[in-house]
Amino acid sequence: MQLRETFDKWARATKQKYNQKQWLLSKWETIEDIRWPEEKVQTMAAHIEKNLCLRANQCLIDLGCGGGWIFKKLSRRSPHAFGLDFSFQMLRCARKFNTGKKFVCAEIARLPFANETFHRALSYFVFINFTDTQYIEKSILEIIRVLKKGGRALIGQLPDTGGSRDYDRAKEDYLSYCRKKYNILEKEITIYRPPIQLFDRKAVLRSLRKKNLKVTAVDSFNPFYWPAQAKTVSWRFDLIIEK
Repeated sequence: MQLRETFDKWARATKQKYNQKQWLLSKWETIEDIRWPEEKVQTMAAHIEKNLCLRANQCLIDLGCGGGWIFKKLSRRSPHAFGLDFSFQMLRCARKFNTGKKFVCAEIARLPFANETFHRALSYFVFINFTDTQYIEKSILEIIRVLKKGGRALIGQLPDTGGSRDYDRAKEDYLSYCRKKYNILEKEITIYRPPIQLFDRKAVLRSLRKKNLKVTAVDSFNPFYWPAQAKTVSWRFDLIIEK
């Protein structure tokens, strides 16, 4: 799969630059060695924990965990946590960053777990890279399959079709902010760029509800957040699925 090769290649190129930073949220930030302020990290973690309704001692699976940065934040709340990614090179980074934690190399559309295994499932900054609609649907159904009754899944950072222009403006504003605050070389900003899938928020909700799924959509955490900016944005959305 070309996408897997892309992430394997990028993981090898950046080595351990995933550690203690956003690893995947914006590749040029990692390459330029820009670290998120703790306020931004905590804002994202709080947003995910709130919408995932993560409680202590619940069994959690982080699907598409990449270098394990978000996983490390959440596994402190959930000691029974698994990380899963289809990129072996990404998981090498995650294992070094999360000593003693459990990781599995597999695809979301083919989860190697029994039915009703997990209380909570997270897939954040992942579905943005899936361009095959059948694969997306199969992945969602697999997530639901491994959820326990009463469980909840959070699928996050889905780019809203109608918000592309707002996203472009927000990214340019953030780049301008970073250019002023950091010494940016900008020589590898577009390196190993994966595809970006757009989603129609209303159409996605209609489609999933036709399958009798209990699903809602909320605005996503703002990946271009800096002090005094909005913590959530409408140009991306998160799906909350309850079983």
